[in-house]
Amino acid sequence: MGGSRIEKAKNALILFIKSLPIDSYFNVVSFGSNFQPLFKKSERNQLSSVNHALQEISKMTADMGGTEI
Repeated sequence: MGGSRIEKAKNALILFIKSLPIDSYFNVVSFGSNFQPLFKKSERNQLSSVNHALQEISKMTADMGGTEI
């Protein structure tokens, strides 16, 4: 995935995070040939965790390898 497809996925993820109910918990997991969670454990939906997630999402690229076996 690259180009406009990764940008569309990032925009959808940003919209999803901004739409979470107050006091819910979330995490973002990047995946490909392996996976990497953003937080060690799910974080509460509050300004600091949302802002951190949005900053990290803006830097994401499609660099984790394919998902095919």
